[in-house]
Formats: sequence, C-alpha cells, structure tokens
Amino acid sequence: MTNTIKKGEADKVESMAFYGFIVLYSACLIYLCYELNVWEDETYTLHTTSLSLPGVINKSYHFEGQPPVYFLLLRLWRCFNSGIFFARLFSLISIGTAAYFFYRIVCFISGKKQSRWLVAIFLLNPFTVWAGLEIRVYAFLILLSSIAIWFFIRFYTDNKKKDLYIFLIVGLIGVYTQYFFTLEIAALAFSLLVFKGWKAFFNLCLYLLPVVLLFLPNLIFLPDQLHMHQYHLTEYSFVRRFSAVLYSPQNFLLALQLVPFDKWIRLAIKLIFIVGFVYIYIKTFKKNIANRNLNLELFNVLLLGSGILVLLYGIVLVISDIVYLPRYMSIGLPLFILLFTLFKQYSFTAVKFIYGVICLYFILLLIVYYINPVKDYDYKRIARHINKIERKGEPILFYNSIMSLPFTYYYTGKNRILPLPDTITFDSTYQKNIKDTVQLKQITDKISTASNSYLLITNDLAPIELNMNMNREMINDYIKIHYATTLDTLYYGRSKDRYLRIRRLEKK
Repeated sequence: MTNTIKKGEADKVESMAFYGFIVLYSACLIYLCYELNVWEDETYTLHTTSLSLPGVINKSYHFEGQPPVYFLLLRLWRCFNSGIFFARLFSLISIGTAAYFFYRIVCFISGKKQSRWLVAIFLLNPFTVWAGLEIRVYAFLILLSSIAIWFFIRFYTDNKKKDLYIFLIVGLIGVYTQYFFTLEIAALAFSLLVFKGWKAFFNLCLYLLPVVLLFLPNLIFLPDQLHMHQYHLTEYSFVRRFSAVLYSPQNFLLALQLVPFDKWIRLAIKLIFIVGFVYIYIKTFKKNIANRNLNLELFNVLLLGSGILVLLYGIVLVISDIVYLPRYMSIGLPLFILLFTLFKQYSFTAVKFIYGVICLYFILLLIVYYINPVKDYDYKRIARHINKIERKGEPILFYNSIMSLPFTYYYTGKNRILPLPDTITFDSTYQKNIKDTVQLKQITDKISTASNSYLLITNDLAPIELNMNMNREMINDYIKIHYATTLDTLYYGRSKDRYLRIRRLEKK
C-alpha cells in the first residue's frame, strides 16, 4: 500500500515536471519567434504567401521549386494576420502536433514508461527547435512524417484499412509538399516487404497507385525545378555529395555540427552513442531470440526504414546532381529520434540517466546557439543603425540582392533600397551578380543621389568562387578611384561572427 502511494506521488511529480517543461519550452520558443529576425529564405516564403492562391501555386513551382501545399496552407493562415510572428506560429503549432504523434508512436512501440523523456528529447533536438522557428516548410514536413509513421505502424500491426487510407492521404499531402516525401513512403514500403513479405508489399503498392497517378502532374515542372537546385562546380564530387547525406542522421540525432569543440570531442560523443546503441541492441536481440517480440520487430521496421531512407537520398541526390543541404532530410527526423527508444531496454535508473544527459546536452547546445538570437545577420539592428546614420536622399545600395530582402522588413526610413545589379523579380534567375567594374560603373552612374553620396552594404563572407564578394580587390580598387569613403563600419549587432560592411561613398 505504501509503495503504491509513493509510486503515485512520484508519477504526479513527474507529470508536473513534464508539463512545467512544456510551458517553459513553449514560452522560450514564442519569445524566439518574436525576437529572431527573418533571413533570406523566410522572405521568399513571406512574399510567396502574400499573393493570391493562383499566384502562390505559380511561385511555389516556378520560384520556390516545391509543390504548393505548404504555401497554400500558410497563405490561408496569414489571412488572419500577415505578420512575421504569426507566420512562425504555424511552424510552432506543427512541431507541437508532431510531438503529440511522436508520443503516440513511442508509447505504441515501447510502452508509456518514460515516454515523456523521449518527447522532451524530440522537442529539445536543435533541428526541431530550428524548424519550429522557421517560416519554411520543414516543421510541417516533420508533422507529416510523424503522422505517416504513426498510421503506417498501426497498419503494420493491425492491418486495418482505415489506417492504410489515412497513411495514403498523408502520403499524398506529403508528396505535394516536398518531392522527397516519396522516399519516405518507399523506405517504409521496403520495410514492409522485408518483414511482411511480397504479398503485403504488393497489396500496399496497389493502394499506392492512386497516389502515384495524382502525383504525375508534378512531372511537368520537375525538370526546371531540378535545374534550379543543381550545382555544377567540379569540386562537388560524387564522394562529397554522398558523404554529405551520410552525415545527416548523426547530426539529426546528436547535433554534432553545433558542438563548439574540436573533432575529437565530436568523435567521442559519436562513439559513446554507437557503443551504447549496439550493446543494448545485441542484448535485446538475444533476449528476444526465442520469443518473437512485436516491440523489437517494430523497432527493426523503423531502423531499416531509416537506413533505406538515407540510402535513397544518397542515390537520388547523386543522380540528380542537386546541391544537398541537411534540412532537405527533415522528413527523416522522427525516424532517427525514434532510435532512442532502444535505450529504454537499459535499467530504470540507467534510462533516466541516459535520457537526462541527452536532454541536458541539447539544452546546452541550444543556449550556445541562441544566446545571441540572430539569424544570418542582425538585420533588425542594422536597420536601426542605418536609420540613425543615413542622410536625406541617400540611396542604400546592397550587394547582393539577397541581403536587401530581410533588411526591407525592418527599415523604416524613406531612402531608396537598391539591390545590385537589378531589382528583385522573384524568379529562378534573379540572383545575378555584378560581373566587373565596368558593369558596376554603368549601374552607379544611373543612380541619382540628392546627398551626393551612397550607403553601400556588402558581405565579406560570400564565396569568392560564386563571384558574390563585393570586397574583392577589383571592387575595392574601383571604389578608391571613384569615391571618397567617409564611413567604413563592420556592423555585427548581436551576432558574434557575422557582420555586414557599411560604407558611405561620396562622389569625388
């Protein structure tokens, strides 16, 4: 009786601690939603979702390079409020809903015991937090992936048509949100083939046929969209492409790319995880070798699905010659984090210690990453600084155009903002760069200035090989010959390592 009371009290304390964590977590993310400035990609979304519904569809295919579902939903969401903060709330709600389905998956696979720890790990994962603070598609993809996995494993275990139909509907929404969602469907289908056999796999494929047929209209736009994301520099080799994909799961799981130490510390973290994972997997496998255990089987289904997903990404990206960014694999995040469920096979005390350390590790990484709440450059404070120092009738020149976009959301002055070399047209080819000083002279000669000066804002970090660095020697030489530089500031704002260079150029 006493033990039962103590257990009840412990459960009550644990519940209060969990819900307290949810409240604190939500408050922190809402604060960051308000505080963080927008960056280039987010301004694309804001522009696309400010158009009419036909305009949204057009821009999603011809500029964003993605199917339109996310942009259409966000367009409808922004009918209530068009502000930046409200747009980010859509991503936060997506992450919160994804956490609910993630919790249901964990409980289904390994029971309710300590499942809240895994929800905390899911929410604290740095990529989850990043996606929740982006006005981009990634949080919505994590939600769709979580729902798809939930109904897939329900169908896998119970073979109910209702679960299959919902899985197919979510799959259709997914492929009209991001093309890579087809890879997750394929990975889960392959897992079904391995563990249930050809009959179950063939049956699933028959039901997937309508999804395939409804996806076919996208093939009209696919060649042009692939071209938008391709990169033909020689150093982007086969090995570099494939290795970039292989690094993604470890970064999703352990956020190693954020660890502020040398490679040996990152290697140690990786080895500790691998050793602990392999040890408990072998122990669990031996324990259940005599008796078929559904929980272990479901874990193996998701483990195999994760591996196949990474392999498919590697194959597709190498063949298509697309520039790979880790966020493109956001649909894999729930699958990867579910691998932590295996650690629940350790003893009760060990599990709490392991999950507690992981949560603390993620919290420390998030503190380091968001201690200075800035995305890319501190456009908020740069805009305020320009408001203070600008002269009346003084054009503000940006090199290049992608830097001017976030700035326009915070600048409250009346001077003209002129991205070089051309105005922004929001098409797949608008990101042009100044070729040489002759072109630069032709452009600046046409820009009238009532103050006889210009403010020039440039970026030192732009890759020279992409011809986007305005601080190249030939540009600086041209400026010295034709202008007197009366102001030259490296403005960081709250950023520790990323600045924009602000120069006032006065005609000689």
